[in-house]
Amino acid sequence: MNDYLSLGIGIVISLIAIIGISRWLEKKFREIRSRESHSVPEEAPLVLPDLPPSIPSVSHNENILSIGSKRIQLEAEVKQIIPLYELIVVLLDSLASPSLYDVSNLVGFNYSGDELWRAELPSGYGIKASPSRDRYIKITKVEPLESYCSSGFVCQINLSNGQIIESEFTK
Repeated sequence: MNDYLSLGIGIVISLIAIIGISRWLEKKFREIRSRESHSVPEEAPLVLPDLPPSIPSVSHNENILSIGSKRIQLEAEVKQIIPLYELIVVLLDSLASPSLYDVSNLVGFNYSGDELWRAELPSGYGIKASPSRDRYIKITKVEPLESYCSSGFVCQINLSNGQIIESEFTK
């Protein structure tokens, strides 16, 4: 009888610990999401260029990027797409996929669906940002392309190669 009582107490304690850990993790993820959504500086609405009818239409549904009739499955949900004359800029949800932990979540594609570049992250630009934690959160301007990062930088991105042209720390 004592063995069953000890086992029962052990199971109850384990369940309490698991519930506590899961609540703690849920709270931390909510804090991260809240910080991302509330720390982005207010900007004017994006003004997208009028593209000629010869350029295929671009849309997305979750992690599927559609370019004309072509469908491309991406590693995470699409948060923003910016179709331009020469390429399509795609912002992926950085928290949606562990495969994005070591690479940038701001990507340039051509209209054939080929990945041209992944934007450089602002590590080393004034304040040391951890590449494994820094992510682009929101595209704030189209011409020139600017995006806000979780580390507090607003970065101007070169559309031909994804390199940072200029960055400004805003936090």
